[in-house]
Amino acid sequence: MISDNLPFTSPLVLAPIAGFTDYPFRLLCREQGVGMVYTELISAEALCRGNKKTFELMRLHANEFPAAVQLFGNSPERIARAAQIVCETENPPVLIDINSGCCARKVCSNRSGAALMKDPARFYDIIHQTTAAVKLPITVKIRLGFTQQTKNYMTIMERAVEAGAKAITVHGRTSDQQYSGEADWMTIEEIASNSPIPVIGNGNVTSYVQALDKLKNTSCSGIMIARGAIGNPWIFSGRTPTLIEVVATAKRHAEMMIAYYGEKGLILARKHLVKYFHHRVGSSQVRHSLVTAKTIEELFQVLNSIEQNA
Repeated sequence: MISDNLPFTSPLVLAPIAGFTDYPFRLLCREQGVGMVYTELISAEALCRGNKKTFELMRLHANEFPAAVQLFGNSPERIARAAQIVCETENPPVLIDINSGCCARKVCSNRSGAALMKDPARFYDIIHQTTAAVKLPITVKIRLGFTQQTKNYMTIMERAVEAGAKAITVHGRTSDQQYSGEADWMTIEEIASNSPIPVIGNGNVTSYVQALDKLKNTSCSGIMIARGAIGNPWIFSGRTPTLIEVVATAKRHAEMMIAYYGEKGLILARKHLVKYFHHRVGSSQVRHSLVTAKTIEELFQVLNSIEQNA
């Protein structure tokens, strides 16, 4: 278990992924035993301004717990206030995570996300003020540094601990690397072996076996899985589904998206569904057919053909 003092139910957790970790997908991962689900990145500033879309993005449901909300921003005061707002919702999370790892240009250009690693004092103030503002545990996600020439992960880890963070997730790349190359698990191990709080490792984990190997061979208390979980919620249970199960889950995922979002759910589902089949023979034609389906009936025809032609 990641920590006796934190409400994780398994050491394998789902990363917050913009555009992907919505309620339907989180629920599918929950059914496979994920130890914690996270919302997509939530703008602290938008919450403080009462933005309705952001509130909907943040909303949690009782059947997906344990669940966390991840906040991003650059103002200690606004993030602390946003954390209070999160705690006042109908289903508040079990913890709040502060993002200091997002490498998206529009986030970093506003001194948020991974750009916080360039300002350890501000990074400290954000965590310190947020821990003082709410009773929930505060965790943080970081990278190894903002650039490969300015790696400062040990300083950032120390500031997180001093400010009161209860755990730290480390993505094994710098911000300027984005998602290129291999994650640096040797450096993740360096951080984990020196950190007095639990460290959750993240980067290039694409299978259940890989996740267990990282747990066994590093000092990490947990493993966060991001892209490896898209189209593969079974990564959290270690099960190898049959093609019939994959097709059935893809259909159910589409139905859940439509039930949750209405008509636009069909369009939003497409990017998920193609991932269920991207390693299979003929996947390029399948992807084209899935992303051009205009009705749920057309979508199901494509999915049925996958099963029939297997």
